[in-house]
Amino acid sequence: MSVVTSLTAVPNRMVIVWKYLMVTEKTGINESELARLLRPTSLQRRQGDSDEDRSATMVNEVLSEMQALGIVKRDKGGKITLKSIISDGDNGKFLEYVEKRLLDPEIADKHGQGRFPGALVWFLVQDPTYPLKWSQNYIEQIEADCGANTSAFDLTDVARFQQFAYWARYLGFAWRLELPDINVVFPDPTAAIVRHLPLVVAGQSQRPIQDVMNELANRLPVLEGGSARLAVESNLSPEKRRPEGQLSRSTSIALERLEVSGRLYMERIADAPAINLDTISGLRPVSHLTWQEIR
Repeated sequence: MSVVTSLTAVPNRMVIVWKYLMVTEKTGINESELARLLRPTSLQRRQGDSDEDRSATMVNEVLSEMQALGIVKRDKGGKITLKSIISDGDNGKFLEYVEKRLLDPEIADKHGQGRFPGALVWFLVQDPTYPLKWSQNYIEQIEADCGANTSAFDLTDVARFQQFAYWARYLGFAWRLELPDINVVFPDPTAAIVRHLPLVVAGQSQRPIQDVMNELANRLPVLEGGSARLAVESNLSPEKRRPEGQLSRSTSIALERLEVSGRLYMERIADAPAINLDTISGLRPVSHLTWQEIR
């Protein structure tokens, strides 16, 4: 199982459980009581008794994935307690903890999430100007892009793709557009990059883009140069491979969005090594980045 195959283990439910367990501290909560919290009485009345089995499945899947990620402990008597490793902090602390266990291939594998980094890399190499349809099964495209031996990174049907999209959005690598005549998902790492970029360039007015991307790849291994990215890119079909010295379109557009917002200044300094951004208007060489705090 994983956060992709456990279809009810969505981020907001995990956050609800985590917040509640922080309040209860060491006392924890019984699994039956937790089920009532995740499926309130008013909802039970509307749904009826026939949905009790689904409710139990939902609670079990949420707790199983939280246990796999090392967030909670479940004893034989049904008592759920929070592990001390993230027993305090805000939503950002929870996101930071989960992020490390879903993006790094080695760490993800230890927590039962071994295929998630690959799924996210495949998603990020797609062209955001052609967003992915919310209700489409992408198994054939993934196998064509990356090979049949990937098991399509667990994205083997529409429900799993949608579950993956919830997590990609939560982690800051996607956004969804839902209108009466369109329902699509865009690969966009802007939110993830903006969480880490200020730390990478902190106290430095100007940095070579290659150094910045290397450090971002260490923090976010699904980005260019990261361990997850390299593993998937090495298996991509030739037409999908990123040219050397060039960023993917999703990363390029993310950096340009930060530039437009006034948070990032990008420039090409003469004779300095540069990386090409794959922008909508064409290739754009950039050698240095400067982070600008918005006051």
